[in-house]
Parts: sequence; structure tokens; C-alpha cells
Amino acid sequence: MLFIEVDFNSAEWFNYTEMEMQGEISRISILSLGGSGTIPLALISKSDNDYEITLYIEPEGLWDARLFRGIRFTFSPTYMFLKSRR
Repeated sequence: MLFIEVDFNSAEWFNYTEMEMQGEISRISILSLGGSGTIPLALISKSDNDYEITLYIEPEGLWDARLFRGIRFTFSPTYMFLKSRR
């Protein structure tokens, strides 16, 4: 079993604003036009298995690709070998 932890508090180069969506106030990450930023992710294995992982990202569901026209998402590295916790 793999878990992903996202550390938005350590994100770099983003500005933030609050937005109300369906009665809830959410903190939204914003990049300036032409800007780039990073958001750290941690992959954590809670399994006795090793994993070969290829990372990719694509908008899905409510996050329709049309909303992200002109935005490029990347992972670095895109491939990794995750050893078990044994």
C-alpha cells in the first residue's frame, strides 16, 4: 500500500488567497503569469513489497483539462524504485 503526503506548507513560489466554494473557505495556491513553483510530495510504503513507480499527473473529473490550458505539470524524478519497509 502506498500513501502520498503533500506538503503545501513547503511549496515554493506560490501566493495564496482564500476562496469560498460550497460554503467552505479554502486556501488556493496561485502562481503569477509565466511563473513556476514546486510542491514537495512524499511517497510512503506501508507494504512488504518493493515498487517501481512512474509518476505522471493529469487533470481529472472536476479538474477539467480546459481549466488548466497553458499549465504544465511535471514530476522530478518521473521514475523511482521504492523499497519496502522490511
